[in-house]
Amino acid sequence: MTQLNYQPELNRIPETLPSGAYTVTFEECRERRATSGEDYLTFVWRIVDGDYIGKRITDNIYYFASDPEYKEKAMLKLDRLCQIFGIEYLGNTELLWKKKCLVQTGNRINPQGQSSAYVKSYWPLSENQTPSEKNISQNPSA
Repeated sequence: MTQLNYQPELNRIPETLPSGAYTVTFEECRERRATSGEDYLTFVWRIVDGDYIGKRITDNIYYFASDPEYKEKAMLKLDRLCQIFGIEYLGNTELLWKKKCLVQTGNRINPQGQSSAYVKSYWPLSENQTPSEKNISQNPSA
């Protein structure tokens, strides 16, 4: 037998995040390239409270897309984040570092047939409401 002395990190185990609203902080932005050759950004958010504390949520932002529909969706998300955080010019994603907001997530089936979470919309946190009390019936960002 082989001695491992391994301590598992349970947050690493893939688990589909249920659809809902989560309080998150911005953790990082990854630059990526799609199989089509186009570049895009992946925003990584970390859940900071509730049953899924520590889990990550990612949101692909197709800011560099040549398809006008993808580009428009990306700009709407960026507009919403700038509005929430009071940012007049987002020259660098470092301005989002450790910023906290509420994300509304949904689930969809990916090409591999697995369920995966995605960000449906962003919401500001209110000092007078907890995320569970927040009305997220409207969809300000797609």
